[in-house]
Amino acid sequence: MVGDGWERKVRGEVSSHSRFQKSAPMLLLKAQFDEASRVNELTSQLTQQTEYCASMGAACATLLWRVSRRDDAVESLLSGVSLSVDDYTEQRLLT
Repeated sequence: MVGDGWERKVRGEVSSHSRFQKSAPMLLLKAQFDEASRVNELTSQLTQQTEYCASMGAACATLLWRVSRRDDAVESLLSGVSLSVDDYTEQRLLT
């Protein structure tokens, strides 16, 4: 009778150990699936951001191209830039 209790205890530990061995690969598969899902999500976000930036760049380039057709607009843009650079340089010299 004493041996029966001890044997049941050992068998119980062995069966719980084999259950752990069976679930360990499942945990690994779940972790791999979670990581793959996260990679797919980040790839999708990066693609969306890339498309957004490309469309914004195209819109800015189109506006600049249209404005540059007018000589007075180009002069105004360039004089505004030079004033900004002059103001910045002047402020840096004063400090």
